[in-house]
Amino acid sequence: MKKRMIVFGGTGVFGQAFIPLALAQGYQVTSVSPSGTPKEFATWQSEVEWRRADILTSTKWHQWLETADILVDAIGIIQEKPKQARTYQRFNAETAEILARESKKAGVWVFVYLSAQRFTTLFLKKYFQSKKMAEEKIQRFYPKAIIVRPSLLVNKTRKLTFVFLALGPFIRLLFPTFRPALVEDAAKEVLQQIQKQVRDTKSLH
Repeated sequence: MKKRMIVFGGTGVFGQAFIPLALAQGYQVTSVSPSGTPKEFATWQSEVEWRRADILTSTKWHQWLETADILVDAIGIIQEKPKQARTYQRFNAETAEILARESKKAGVWVFVYLSAQRFTTLFLKKYFQSKKMAEEKIQRFYPKAIIVRPSLLVNKTRKLTFVFLALGPFIRLLFPTFRPALVEDAAKEVLQQIQKQVRDTKSLH
């Protein structure tokens, strides 16, 4: 099995933490996002094939799946903007279904989805519902999809999230399942699960 990976949403917070780890393990990485390339430059980025495409309005990205063995879906929004057609249904659930369907057609072996752990019923109800819906749509095509569910990803560039990390023990008094995770830790966990599934897949062939 080749070590070829394609990351959708690779210019986001998770993608920018995950991709350098994958490169360090010898994976060839292609990133697909509406912007194409990240806003900030880092030396490792020269090793990545940056592609620009909107999966909701374009199909040119279908051909890029042909050489991929692993797909990581890090697309998603936490805040809706209905007037701009940025809804949970479109950007969380619909994109996941499209990627899973086209990946299966192209013969991608491993599918990874960055979901979310529901920790409250008081707010973000539609957000959590859309993530759960996305998981169900993906598992129709990939019953053994790797699904990671952090409550909140904490990152240095999102300083407000560190407040939630520090207040985690107190927040859990109200919301016991609230488990914020450093984005670097989440990225490491995803890579470990990918490597395990790759090994398991190899053992079957």
